[in-house]
Amino acid sequence: MIPASQTVWVRVENVVTGCYELITLTLVVNQLPSPTAIAAVEVCDDDFDGIAIFDLTMEVTVNIENGETNFDLSFHESLAFAEAGTPAIADPANYASPSATIFVRATDNDPATSTECFRIIELELIVNPIPLINLPVPDIIECTNGTNQLIFDLTQNDGVIYGGLDSMEYDLTYHESQVNAEMDMLPIGDPVNYLVTDPGAVVWVRLENIATGCATVTFFNATIEQLPVFVPPTAPLEACDSEGPLVGTDIDGITTFDLTLLDAGITAGDTSLVVTYYETQADLDAGIFIDPANAYVNTTPNNQTILVQISSTTSAMCMAQTTAELLVNPIPFIDPVPPAIACDDDNDGFGEFDLQAYANELGVSLPDVVFRFYETFDNAQIDDGTGQIDISVLYNNISGMTELFFVAENTITGCFKLYSFELLVFPKPDLPLEIEDLRACDADAD
Repeated sequence: MIPASQTVWVRVENVVTGCYELITLTLVVNQLPSPTAIAAVEVCDDDFDGIAIFDLTMEVTVNIENGETNFDLSFHESLAFAEAGTPAIADPANYASPSATIFVRATDNDPATSTECFRIIELELIVNPIPLINLPVPDIIECTNGTNQLIFDLTQNDGVIYGGLDSMEYDLTYHESQVNAEMDMLPIGDPVNYLVTDPGAVVWVRLENIATGCATVTFFNATIEQLPVFVPPTAPLEACDSEGPLVGTDIDGITTFDLTLLDAGITAGDTSLVVTYYETQADLDAGIFIDPANAYVNTTPNNQTILVQISSTTSAMCMAQTTAELLVNPIPFIDPVPPAIACDDDNDGFGEFDLQAYANELGVSLPDVVFRFYETFDNAQIDDGTGQIDISVLYNNISGMTELFFVAENTITGCFKLYSFELLVFPKPDLPLEIEDLRACDADAD
């Protein structure tokens, strides 16, 4: 073994003359620098690209030097670069890198020796990923309750934030500022009952990997939205029972409603409001609205309640909800329709019909119903008064009519139905012109 310092003699001799000279030479073995191999340097990704900024000049440098002086550190991306001493990482305080192994060269800088002896160690750099959150986190919107503040349950976004991550491996906290979230300070103590004042607040989210300490910080809004001003229907929407392929018979309580007739009253002329109608709460929650709204066939006979949703085209407005009642009014129902009867005074096949008495008889079982009589079906169907029979006078069927028509209308609901009825003329009994007197004896002859 060669000691750290040794003096040796050097003989220099002329090979011709044999003359020589002796000199001494000191051999010095300089110690190599002793950089300390340290554990991998771990930092958190600042986005999701797998690259992060490493500061190799602060704690890293101190730990590698480990109190030793008189050598310089340089950082290199390959062993060959480190052995050559160049090129070095230009800005080790802001070194952008993925996970990788770099090389640290410790070079002696003792001015007393200036040997520039060096030693190289490996340094592992690890970029830990930050938790992946599906962005943006949805806002939580609550509708005003008439005050300027509401309680929000911030944890309803927990599932969205965790996504497919194991909640046991992560720590989720909510904060009132970005600084608090990034510094992991002052988390909201009761996120289930978080008081928000009108119009709302920005809530900051910190999701931290417990093992690495790497966190993703993002935000969502807790917003208090106003309800549209509308007028709930105060009276049922009424329609008359009807018959047809879609609505069945005219006595089953099923008919067609034009729900859009409610729109003007609900919106009170506010053109920014949009009204939609739903059969059930489940339909409303699923967004299955009644379409078309102007031809809705009720599903519950006679009386049905539907749901009404009022939304606004104005931004930051909640949707309001109310109900509307549908009422099916019965038509004046007559079954069977009796014939009208008249006597033939002169046996000519014609008679005089008291249609007023006929109408009065029909109206006994149909209060609030009026009757309008016509000779033709077309006039009765149009029912505008053209060809209407004046029933205040006797009707003579001398024109040969054997059938007439009448419209029965409820004066309260306006529901009506067209009927036909038969005219029957009965001849008078055929009696002899003279009838003998009937005689009888006085029983007690007094």
